Amino acid sequence: MNVHETVEHALATEAPFGNARAILDGRRDVLIGQLEELAMPEATRLVEAVRQRDRDWHRLFAETTLRSAIGHAHKQVVDGVPRRPQLLHLSDCAAVMKWRHASPKAGR
Repeated sequence: MNVHETVEHALATEAPFGNARAILDGRRDVLIGQLEELAMPEATRLVEAVRQRDRDWHRLFAETTLRSAIGHAHKQVVDGVPRRPQLLHLSDCAAVMKWRHASPKAGR
């Protein structure tokens, strides 16, 4: 088989981008890990809610606002990046986490 045939065969037989469930599970683990590293009360409550209530975490972590808040807080608290205009204030990140904890269904 030449290179072209090998690539064609791989594309025809493999699911695009690999196993979607494994990708989502991996992303969930990264986000929960980031939340745990924050040691913020709002982050801790959100992690506990995801674990205890068996929430629909796929939908919850698919929300761009929440993922951004987690990332912005993580950069400042864990990575030590100083607050600048491109990053949300920690109080805003905490408010997003608190809002998502209080409103369990994504999209509300």
